[in-house]
Amino acid sequence: MSDFKPAEFFEKHLPTALEHNSEADAVGTLSFGITGAGEWTVDLGKHTVKPGFDGNATFTLQMPAADFAAMVSGEFDADAAVAAGRMQVGGDVKLLAAFSMLIEPFASETEEEA
Repeated sequence: MSDFKPAEFFEKHLPTALEHNSEADAVGTLSFGITGAGEWTVDLGKHTVKPGFDGNATFTLQMPAADFAAMVSGEFDADAAVAAGRMQVGGDVKLLAAFSMLIEPFASETEEEA
């Protein structure tokens, strides 16, 4: 997944996934700070993605771009990353489960391309 670009994921894949995810009952905002790639805020209730980090979001996540690429591809141990200080999370971590549902189709696509 060396050609993975977080900006492409947030700006192209995620809005489509939000639009087509009929099981998205979760409501809240998730803010992502991806070191070396950018910052985005996802509103699960409004099904929107916008650039920028909202420190008051319901859930926040900050991590390096390489680790985010591994997370999206399903090759990432979040517990180990938190313990090692490579990933910082805040707020309602239950929203991460909702986000992981949105990642699944993208991870499947990248596996098929490999």
